[in-house]
Amino acid sequence: PTGNLDSHTSEEVLEIFQRLNQDEGVTIVLVTHDEEVARCAKRVIRIHDGAIVAEDVPAQVAGMQSDDRRLDDQSGKTRWFSGAALLRARRVLRTALNGLRRNVMRAALTTLGIIIGVASVIAMMEIGRGSSNAIQQTIASMGANNLLILPGTASSGGVTFGAGSVMTLTPQDAEAIASESPAVRGVAPIVRARTQVVYGNRNWVPAFILGTTPSYLDVREWSIAAGDPFTNREVRNASKVCVVGQRLVKELFQGESPLGKELRVKNVPFKVIGVLSIKGANMMGMDQDDILLAPWTTIKYRVTGSTLASVNQSAATSSDSSTSGQVNSLNQIYPSTSVSLYPQQSATQAADTPLPVRFTNVDQIVAAGRSTAEVPAAIEQITQVLRERHRIRPGEPEDFNIR
Repeated sequence: PTGNLDSHTSEEVLEIFQRLNQDEGVTIVLVTHDEEVARCAKRVIRIHDGAIVAEDVPAQVAGMQSDDRRLDDQSGKTRWFSGAALLRARRVLRTALNGLRRNVMRAALTTLGIIIGVASVIAMMEIGRGSSNAIQQTIASMGANNLLILPGTASSGGVTFGAGSVMTLTPQDAEAIASESPAVRGVAPIVRARTQVVYGNRNWVPAFILGTTPSYLDVREWSIAAGDPFTNREVRNASKVCVVGQRLVKELFQGESPLGKELRVKNVPFKVIGVLSIKGANMMGMDQDDILLAPWTTIKYRVTGSTLASVNQSAATSSDSSTSGQVNSLNQIYPSTSVSLYPQQSATQAADTPLPVRFTNVDQIVAAGRSTAEVPAAIEQITQVLRERHRIRPGEPEDFNIR
């Protein structure tokens, strides 16, 4: 390249070639007979009669390489950031950028696809984790390891009326399950009511009006946010007290504290003594906070107005002879002895307490196993206790259902 150039211009041209090779990564092949030009290259190949006769490295380049190797040997480490490595990295980066510049749309679409794909994977993982947590929280809010015991099924003329059509469960069944089933950690009888609740000029029909015992909160793993729960003594005395859920507080009291206030359930005054903590919706989407809890004796005798006649009548609703043989009447279950379920009361207490029935029924019983592993054992123990109490012979079907 320098045959027809002066020495100054030749140096400039060679300088340009070196800069292109070192900075831009361009490979340049020089064919020359000039030794001075050959010394500017990093590699010299000598050709004679069309054959390679020698290959060497100019002295200054060899000296630089030997210095680099000497430094590497002294440090004992590979020089990852040597000039050659940086040059290669720069060359790769430049090639990549040139490719992107030549195909801007393709590069943009590829980048967008990668972003969308990664974002979709992350979103699906987070949605799955959130759904799992929501389901676990919902199940936990319903009470862990809960078992629902429903009364028997009546039938007439081959037509089954469904679970609970015959009342075969009693509060004493719940007490027996609690005392005779080691795998059960808590039991509570339940009496249901469906009516209007009134406070002042506001009214509301809760999703759940339940008469139960204090152990219901333990079975459902439900805490009191304010106030106190009712006691077993208030259950025995059929006291007119209640505990309300957060939805009922919102609908009736609208920002007021409900504690100590009096509301009416089917014209029966109830004093609010406690407020339940927030539970949220159950698996069926029903608001668990839309609830009123009271002693089951109060709901049974004061609100629903059950009497001994209605209890005996409910036990005889099935006209099918086989069903009536399966569903034991309360008189068959218990001996006809004069036993009181309640302690002796004063005249004042007796005047304010409805006459209790010796053998009454409940709508259902809720129980909780001690652990998930013990739930099958709890079901077996409950079944055994109820079959024995209901005097169901081997081979005969149960007059109750466990879910």
